Amino acid sequence: MLFPAVPFIVTGFAAARMLAEAQAVFAMRTLGMAGLWPMARRETTRMVSEKAGAFTRAGLDAWTAAATGQGPSVVADAWLAPIAHTTAKNHRRLSRARRR
Repeated sequence: MLFPAVPFIVTGFAAARMLAEAQAVFAMRTLGMAGLWPMARRETTRMVSEKAGAFTRAGLDAWTAAATGQGPSVVADAWLAPIAHTTAKNHRRLSRARRR
């Protein structure tokens, strides 16, 4: 590979995107609990319950990647993917609610 750091850079950008979406979700949920953003009542329980599933899946996927001899960037991607997927879903759902 010409640039061996590329997989880590890609993972870093994916993590940065996930963190930005997580911050936006946090802001929208906080505003929703204050009554300033449209939000379903079940959102407050959802924000707690969804974390267990996402982090469990992330841990299992990372463990599987590591146990099968994958490289560090693949393990990091495997860990990040379920969390980023959940964060992106939340961001899309909550930002759509505002436009209604």
